[in-house]
Amino acid sequence: MSFLLEIFSNAINLILNPAPEIWSIAGLSFTVAAAAITLATLLGAPLGAWLALKVFPGRKQATTVLQGSMGFPPVLVGLLVSLLFWPAGGPLGNLKLLYTPAALIITQTIIILPIITGFTVAGIRQLNPKLILQFKALGASPRQLLFLILWEIRLILLGAILVSCGRVLSEVGAAWMTGGNLPGSTQVLATAIAGETAQGNLAMALALGLLLLLAVLLLSLVLTIILRREKKHEYSR
Repeated sequence: MSFLLEIFSNAINLILNPAPEIWSIAGLSFTVAAAAITLATLLGAPLGAWLALKVFPGRKQATTVLQGSMGFPPVLVGLLVSLLFWPAGGPLGNLKLLYTPAALIITQTIIILPIITGFTVAGIRQLNPKLILQFKALGASPRQLLFLILWEIRLILLGAILVSCGRVLSEVGAAWMTGGNLPGSTQVLATAIAGETAQGNLAMALALGLLLLLAVLLLSLVLTIILRREKKHEYSR
């Protein structure tokens, strides 16, 4: 027990008196997460709306593939991205993106894109079809219709973003494969925790883990506050 207390005490001390590398790791983690979630939302929300509203041959099969891809192993995404950007022979190896923050963002975007898209499809299917017809009857253009529908499912999209953020911040394998866990360059919280643990730096690993937990809890708190305000607004109508 004394061993655990000592590690925990040292970890708290590292958080209260953080070294510059801790801020660097945390900053890169949050930057990559924000960029990946933004890209995945900009791509996944319109794609989900298109799948939910557009009638076309193979729509059911496409939705099935989407649902299956939500559980696609992230480490395989990391492998595929690594092969794509591999310097010696990869199709996009000449771009020299492997082991860069850009590779991390691309990897994380691919991982969470099915989540954003899937939540969007599910959210739109829960809407009353008459509401969509009403928007069309009022003369909404396709772009306006998209924004109106996405606004109606904004709480579901917020939930998707929360899930995606947890997925991005905690992913180790794919981030290590495409980023390389290079200190000061591509080292993020998840890979740093794994690396520090492997080296026996348990206090540093725990400190980084507590920062990761704090970030997720803070995001959950923000989402909870937003949800409560939205519910109060709905009840006051």
